[in-house]
Amino acid sequence: MVPPAGAGPTDRMTRTVLALCDEAPALLASGARAELAALRASVTEPLRVAVVGRVSAGKSTLVNALIGRRVAPTAAGECTRVVTWYRFGAPDRAQLVLRDGTVHPLPFDGALPETPAVPAERIERIEVFLQAGALRQMTLIDTPGLGSLDRPGDEAVRRVAIGEGAAGETPSSRAVEQASALLYLFRDVEKQDDIDFIRAHQAATGPMGSTAAGVIGVLSHADLFGSGPWSPRDPLVEARTVADRIAGDHPTLLTAVVPVAALLGQAARTGLVTETKARTLAALQPVETARLQMLPRFGVPPGVDAAAVGDVLHELGPYAVNYARGVAGAGAGALQNWLSHRSGLSPVEDLVGTRFVRRCVPLTVERMLRGLRGLSRSMPASYEAGARLRDRIEQVELQPAMHRIAELRALQLLAGRSGALARDLTRELDLMIDNDDPWRRLGAGRPLSSPELRAELTRRWDRAQTATTTARDPRVGEAARVLTRSYALVGADL
Repeated sequence: MVPPAGAGPTDRMTRTVLALCDEAPALLASGARAELAALRASVTEPLRVAVVGRVSAGKSTLVNALIGRRVAPTAAGECTRVVTWYRFGAPDRAQLVLRDGTVHPLPFDGALPETPAVPAERIERIEVFLQAGALRQMTLIDTPGLGSLDRPGDEAVRRVAIGEGAAGETPSSRAVEQASALLYLFRDVEKQDDIDFIRAHQAATGPMGSTAAGVIGVLSHADLFGSGPWSPRDPLVEARTVADRIAGDHPTLLTAVVPVAALLGQAARTGLVTETKARTLAALQPVETARLQMLPRFGVPPGVDAAAVGDVLHELGPYAVNYARGVAGAGAGALQNWLSHRSGLSPVEDLVGTRFVRRCVPLTVERMLRGLRGLSRSMPASYEAGARLRDRIEQVELQPAMHRIAELRALQLLAGRSGALARDLTRELDLMIDNDDPWRRLGAGRPLSSPELRAELTRRWDRAQTATTTARDPRVGEAARVLTRSYALVGADL
């Protein structure tokens, strides 16, 4: 849907590039129409977020928790063998997209089968359409585990996350296909091939990929971390320490690293918490932790339903059995709230909403322009037409509506730079990019009157302009120059 005239900066950006797409058919060969249509559609569709990690990292459990439906299979071991896209749509349904381009309906009763009827090597992806609120803003892409013995599955992940395609595919088609952002799951500590993969994704998303959307690290299985769920030291605390260390060691690769107990989130979000489970947990409160740890071997205490305890262990996990017993006495509602809070899902969703969804339009537009420029060289209507299209692309890139792309590139220039000036410019650029209201873009705690806005804009413009000439690092100086234009454009809109 084309945004209405007079909307915010990201909407004006979208309108500008859609208008360019309307001009492009006259300048491209007829064979480019399908790719042009795909590029155009990529600008208006929700952000694509791929969930990536090693085998058994908990990707599908996290997907279920984020969607709020137990739709992805989560059996132990390597379960996801093909790429699966979860999109918003009605009615709920699923379909197979095969490598030959054909599409076939997939029987769907609310949950996907663990093994599709068609061999995995023939499947390009599974598409699932759900009426789930989380999918209005993003398309979630569940992927096979990295490091799998299943080579086609490993190649499928690389196609989604870094745009590696088969021979004969054009750069523009790969640009449309790849995900814009990643939730990258670490089972424990990061390994070198994890970092190499994230760097490859960053390179594939273009020079501003890491600042536009980039990668949120998820330290999965946080409820099993460190000494484990039966330890007197809360494993979530240990996971938080390791997550902070990973984020500090890789500030230019990872937006943040969040410890997450996806099993707790899945239970809280998908209707698994019942009064029966709450009563079962509460009945275990007087049992010593050492005895709880030996439940599978020595059985449950007298008077406790063994089958009910087995269900709790399977669906909520040992961490909940050990740490949620006291809460469970207050009932299912209290237990559900506790599980949701401890799961760590809310920080992930907040980061996705601010860093991913808010920044996806500039990133997608920048990728679309790269794809359109590629078509102008590979499939122009004529040499002169291709040159005219490239001229139009350059004109569009200089328009005020496209300045948010320049702001994201300025953030990339500041990545890894130390010093107070670089930190201040980064903070101010973050405010500019992640907000639409002028007073919020200035970091004010309340709405400002027009005179107050103009006074603050003038003060900040003067400070940024001074930094363009006094910064010792030319990259910092260039970022300051971009910020001066940001303030000038805000003032022009008042």
